[in-house]
Amino acid sequence: MKGEKVPTSMAGNLPVGYRFGPGFKPNSSNKTLIVKLEVNNQYVTKKIRNVIATISGSEEPDRYVLIGNHKDAVTFGGSDPSSGMAVLMEISRVLWKLKQNGWRPRRTIKLCSWAGKEFEMLGSSEWVEENEDILRDRVVAYLNTDVAIGGNFVLAPQSSTMLGDLILNHAKKFQDPTNSNLTIYDNMFQRMPKYTDYPGEPYVYEFRHFSDTLPFSIFLSLPAADFSYFFGFQIAARLFSLSHSQYDTFYSVKTFADPNFLYCKTMTQFLGSMLLNVSDSVILPFSVRKLAKCVDRAYLSISSPNQLDSLQMNELRQSKDAFSAMVTNFESAKQNIAGQTQNPLKLRALNDQLSGIEKKFSSPYSKTNWPTDKSLLFNCKFWNIKKVMELKNIPESEKRERLKFEMSLMIQKLRAATKFLKPIN
Repeated sequence: MKGEKVPTSMAGNLPVGYRFGPGFKPNSSNKTLIVKLEVNNQYVTKKIRNVIATISGSEEPDRYVLIGNHKDAVTFGGSDPSSGMAVLMEISRVLWKLKQNGWRPRRTIKLCSWAGKEFEMLGSSEWVEENEDILRDRVVAYLNTDVAIGGNFVLAPQSSTMLGDLILNHAKKFQDPTNSNLTIYDNMFQRMPKYTDYPGEPYVYEFRHFSDTLPFSIFLSLPAADFSYFFGFQIAARLFSLSHSQYDTFYSVKTFADPNFLYCKTMTQFLGSMLLNVSDSVILPFSVRKLAKCVDRAYLSISSPNQLDSLQMNELRQSKDAFSAMVTNFESAKQNIAGQTQNPLKLRALNDQLSGIEKKFSSPYSKTNWPTDKSLLFNCKFWNIKKVMELKNIPESEKRERLKFEMSLMIQKLRAATKFLKPIN
């Protein structure tokens, strides 16, 4: 094709140059290529319905812990989404049994079955937008499993930084489905990429393959995570290769991915355990320490003296350092409050800080964002600054002015986050 080259993330694996077009280059015979494309899509308006079940909390009913998956599929949906839906349904059954025996979670649990995910996550996105104000105030975390069993090579979580420790701690509790000598954690450490920031830990992906976590993470800036077992190819984890094809069937799951459904069982135990931990813990099991490291990485990723104002870079660095210092103070204060479980007001204030700190990095004022994209710190990058730096075909003077605005916005957010984490006496 003719035209500008596509970004690397959009290029396929064929031995050709990928370009946007329009038009085609002449072939060896100097003849212009003509492609005939027949599209048989039928445009039909239909209703979709989310299904949400609620178990009210006993002590903090106005704090929500969400777990969900979508129920629609492109074709047969053996793995995507039915493996995830099987996990969600089994967790629902177990919670119902617990409730029959008199149990109630400390915080409210919502089990969410989303519709319309394959059409740009319509079900979850519309629900989040409709209930934005109450969800931003009340949701503690969102756990998602889409393609729960895409293979049997390794558990490959994608997560907000705040949930990293929670995930790894639970990975240590459960055996690998087919090797009793290893835990899920051990298997992840052996088969996932090496973690530069934390060399002794398994790698936890940032968000790479979007699912219904998206509206929670980029619109509400809430702690969120998605969980899938990946298959292995040439000793490396790979995304589910049959997704959105006619080969994604129950037969493929039972024959190739999980013949005895041991991985499905393990995923249910693993996710269910995490759900109960977040919903029942007196103090939320979130890691602000890793969030500070994430901010450091975001700062390093934009160090470009040719584009950024040196004075603002200095202000950004100072704000980043102040935030890191406050995180250290906060973690120390958290340990002290942990011994004061008899003081519900202090516990409530502490948990509000833990669940609310990521929200301090969101803003509707960034001039780079879509209306539904409010997160400025995403995947350990200053998302608003990164977007402006990547802009092409605009005058350099305009680019510099836009960068100044986005830098000032980020500095303000870092300062607000630092004040928000100040220990409450």
